[in-house]
Amino acid sequence: MSHNTTTLSRKIRVLQVISGMHIGGAEQVVMEIIQGVDRSRFDVGLCCTRGLGVLGEQLKSHGANVAVVAPASRLLRHLTPVNVYRHIRRFCPDIVHSHTTAAMLHIGVLGALRLLPPWVHTFHFGRYDKDVSSARRHERYLSRRATQLVAVSESQRVALIEHQGVAPEHITTITNGVRPATPLDIASTRAHFGFRPEHLVIGCIAVLSEQKGITYLLDSAKQVCESLPQARFLIIGGGGLEQPLREKAVSLGLADRVVFTGWKQDAARLLPVFDVFVMSSLWEAMPMALLEAMAARRQIIVTDVGDNRAIVENGRCGLVITPGDADAITNAVLRIVGDPCGSARMAERAQQRFVERFTTSHMVEAHEELYTRMADDRRRILAIGSERATPLDTHADRARGK
Repeated sequence: MSHNTTTLSRKIRVLQVISGMHIGGAEQVVMEIIQGVDRSRFDVGLCCTRGLGVLGEQLKSHGANVAVVAPASRLLRHLTPVNVYRHIRRFCPDIVHSHTTAAMLHIGVLGALRLLPPWVHTFHFGRYDKDVSSARRHERYLSRRATQLVAVSESQRVALIEHQGVAPEHITTITNGVRPATPLDIASTRAHFGFRPEHLVIGCIAVLSEQKGITYLLDSAKQVCESLPQARFLIIGGGGLEQPLREKAVSLGLADRVVFTGWKQDAARLLPVFDVFVMSSLWEAMPMALLEAMAARRQIIVTDVGDNRAIVENGRCGLVITPGDADAITNAVLRIVGDPCGSARMAERAQQRFVERFTTSHMVEAHEELYTRMADDRRRILAIGSERATPLDTHADRARGK
């Protein structure tokens, strides 16, 4: 059998590289790719450059090929790219797929040295029009060495082209996707959080950081509670601002009106508890929580950031408001409560749009198509003995006995 025929008959090996698999949007994307790809065609591994994280532990417990390459000491962190390279030599992937800025800073060095097979990098950050941090500048430079770049939303792709100098033909959009959460007993779960049947539960699922704009949601909570005595607020998630936000709720006199849950690994399952889901973010790319709220057929209020407006369409699948505006949140809540029939129709349309465009299957299939195209390009290069093949190409095929 010829070299090319043998190569075509085996699975495509893809190594996902990320700093760690803690709870977050990028991490969820990686997890869904690993769990969702067609295993008869793809062999997917995971390399964490800093630590495993709770989602990584979950993948490992289910038998996924998982490796952590973080140095034993933080003082040796600069050696991480060496550890990544060693793992790549062991795993012998056809394609390396990096996610987030932190992973890019480790994998990008190898790309610059031409020590990678075909390499795709996905951007997950949502503020490329304003952020000028050192890490973001390095990401901009190193990402140019990637074979293919991926944006998770069209607005993010446009921002990367306009503000980061990415060539339009070098970047494609693969929108995020989620799977509907398994049902729970809504009544008992609401009671667990101290809510009674007559309460109107409003709130969010978010990392409690500046980006998510929760301080504006709390300001709105005070206004809403003055107009709607039955209103209660539920904030699901943890983060660096959790304690300051808890203190703010108390200072606003909302101690008995706002419930903070802290981190919840099964957060998406709690969405049916909400009557109104609010995303008060100041910036986003493609928020997973919004897609999960659509899947759960919730009444939705989102700020006009990222692709939110295009996804929701103001007045069709929910309401779109100005970011950083507590009054806008309040007015939107009152509008939804004042029109239950119209709001129910918006929630139904939101769920239908999710099914049509934003499921995990849509996202995974798009990645499978990308990997297949990249692998085919690589095989053509190897077949003609092109000088574009890197030293690792030769090693990978030799390691497989080709």
